Order: sequence, then structure tokens, then C-alpha cells
Amino acid sequence: LAWMGAAISERRAGDLDAALDAAVHALDVMGPPMAEDVQMCAAFLQDLDDLRKDLRVAQRRDDVVRAAGLMSDLATRLAERDEAAYAGVLGFALVNEAAARANAGDLGTAAPVNEEAIRLLQEHAPTSTALTTALSNRAAWQRRSGQWEEAVATEHLALAGVRTALPATRAEVERLNSLFLTLVRSGRRDEAEQTISEAVELSRRLVEDDPGQTSMLATL
Repeated sequence: LAWMGAAISERRAGDLDAALDAAVHALDVMGPPMAEDVQMCAAFLQDLDDLRKDLRVAQRRDDVVRAAGLMSDLATRLAERDEAAYAGVLGFALVNEAAARANAGDLGTAAPVNEEAIRLLQEHAPTSTALTTALSNRAAWQRRSGQWEEAVATEHLALAGVRTALPATRAEVERLNSLFLTLVRSGRRDEAEQTISEAVELSRRLVEDDPGQTSMLATL
């Protein structure tokens, strides 16, 4: 408890080094969460995520990886105690850890972490935005390595998820646009043309409902 409190207070005071050290100590001395500790540990997940965000703003990429890893560690312990309640939370934490690793230049370890996040989220939180993010990351890394057919398949998965969770929204337009660009690069021009037509049609309907979204059409 003392180390958790220290991590929170040091972060709020702006001492990110001390906050990260305290967070490391907190998890080092923590065993499997007992029933009476679960809510406190769940709350500390948010504190760790706030620390991760502060470190990201400070452009401390290696420390962002450490903070994200601490969050995954704690979420894993909670999921081991109550999988139904915390598996989705663990998936969210793993998405952040994967992104942190990739941003630090370690795609070799980022990709497997991201795949585990996708597995958990597809099972426990299939309509979550975290799953869309994880699939978007996978598609981006597949494009980077020239795996165009695989990237197209992943983009279709991401689009299907958005259409289930957030149909007829700006998020769907963004996914259609990403699929379009991937189809173009993979040489599938006819499918790309159909996809961008869907995106333009949807954008026009959304602008009719909300003229404030006019800028969306300019991006297509």
C-alpha cells in the first residue's frame, strides 16, 4: 500500500523517476491479490496508465515500456483471480504494452504481445475499441513488412468490428479509408474503388446529419 501511494503522490508531484521506481517496488512486494485487495489493485491500474501517459508525453520511450509492462503484470494477476471480470482489462493493457514496445523500436516483442491482446479481446470484449486498435496495429505492421494480403484480411476484421460496435460513424469511415489504402497497395483496385465509394457515401450521409463533420470528406 505504501509503495502504491508513493507512486501516485510522486507522479502528481511531477517526479516521474520516483513514481516509476515506487510502482516497480509496489508490484515486486505484491503477491496474488486477495479478495479484499482487488478493488484497490484495479484502481492502481488506472494510476499506472496515467504514469504511462505522462512518460509518453515526456518522450521517455523505454520507461513507457516499463510502465506498460507493470500494468500488464498487475492486470494478469487480476485476470488470474477473476478471468471474466479482468480478461478484457488485461487485453487493453497488452494493447498499450505492444504499442509501447513498437514505439521503442522493438517490433519483435510487440507483435506477439499484440496477438495475445487480440485473442483475449476477441473472446472477452469483441466490441471494444481496444480490439480495433490492436487490429489496426497488426495491419500497420503487416503493411510495413509487405504482407499485403494479410493486412487486407486484418483491415476487414477491424471494419467488421467497428460496424458492429459503432456503425455509421466517423470510426467506420476511417476504417473504410484504411482498408481502401491497403487494397490499393495490394493491387486490388476494383475492391479499393468500391471501398472508397462506400466511405464517400457514408461520409456524405454523416455530413448531412452533422455539417460540422464536413472536414471528414476532405480527407477522402
